[in-house]
Amino acid sequence: EVPEIFKAAPGGCHVCSGNGYKGRVGIHELMVNCEAIVEAINKEVEVADLKRVCMKSGMKTMHQDSMLKVKFGLTTMEDALSNVPADMIAMGLCEIGSIAERRIAMLVDPALSGLPAFLTPRPGLNSGFMIPQVTAAALVSENKQRAYPASVDSIPTSANQEDHVSMAAHGARRLQGMTNNVAGVLAIEYLAAAQGCDFHAPLKSSETLETARALLRATVPTLGEDRYLHPDIARAQAMVTAGELAALALLPGVA
Repeated sequence: EVPEIFKAAPGGCHVCSGNGYKGRVGIHELMVNCEAIVEAINKEVEVADLKRVCMKSGMKTMHQDSMLKVKFGLTTMEDALSNVPADMIAMGLCEIGSIAERRIAMLVDPALSGLPAFLTPRPGLNSGFMIPQVTAAALVSENKQRAYPASVDSIPTSANQEDHVSMAAHGARRLQGMTNNVAGVLAIEYLAAAQGCDFHAPLKSSETLETARALLRATVPTLGEDRYLHPDIARAQAMVTAGELAALALLPGVA
């Protein structure tokens, strides 16, 4: 049942007429006056109730968009917020990658790690993990550029009927590429951390870390002389994305 506040008031719909809706059959079937909608909004009627009544009253989507959204700004929160989760995930991915890259940078710097420069037993003759660290930095920088919040952007479409669009599709689509970049950075950190531990042999780390190192060393040998490292990074990244490392890191009782 349509609440009293939504029933048609006498007179025409001046906002609809002003927006070019006058004479369009079916767009505003009951001619529920925009003044009634304004009054409802002023009385803080829930947006969901407005939509339910409009659809039940025969107000079509185009009119619903123009009156409930464009004119009174109801999409500003509803549509824009639909992209906020994607923006938050993008920022989180940036942070994870950035922190991991800084740990790589510390490992390859002998002044900070106490290990041979660039994690190679023959620094000067070999570049070791110099280029992998550069690669990680590049991936992190790319993610920072992709993390620009899509929810702050909007371009009117459909003859200005859709005046505020969330860009949620763009915000979600970029996350796959950003996730791949983070996985690459974590793979490089995995390789660098295992290489650093190798320099401390025969000393051992914790059981979990030694298991993680053994998992990597089953397919990727310690780096001695320089070699083409893309296959090593690809293998380590496959372990990261498959969840093998995450399974090792889970604490008892933590799902």
